[in-house]
Amino acid sequence: MTGSTEDPALKSVEEAWQDLLGRDLSKSHQGLADLVFEASADPVLLKLFPFTSMHNLCFSKCTKYPYYVLLWITPLGQGDFMVQEPLVPGGWTEGTELHSGSLQDCVRVASNRLANSNNVLHGDAESLGLC
Repeated sequence: MTGSTEDPALKSVEEAWQDLLGRDLSKSHQGLADLVFEASADPVLLKLFPFTSMHNLCFSKCTKYPYYVLLWITPLGQGDFMVQEPLVPGGWTEGTELHSGSLQDCVRVASNRLANSNNVLHGDAESLGLC
């Protein structure tokens, strides 16, 4: 994302992406750094609030914890990745597999799945009444 904005939700999204891209994630989990870089180039995913948890790249509808997770991508190793959607709306501890495959395929699947997502909301899922 380029340029700052006055909208607090969009500003939080921009700052979260900048933070993730500025970290050395290669030490965290194989494939996570590549995943963040690839996802940040996708215009749909770039509009969502990103965070990492348990070696996953998660995409949230809100900018603060507790998050409302729309889906996440997991590096599986050996260049394979998996896209999952929460079993419980907004959750991220258990998911349903949507796709497994290459990095590019998984980013494309995630982007297509989230193409019609509404704007990110500033705040946490509880105070916004999402859960």
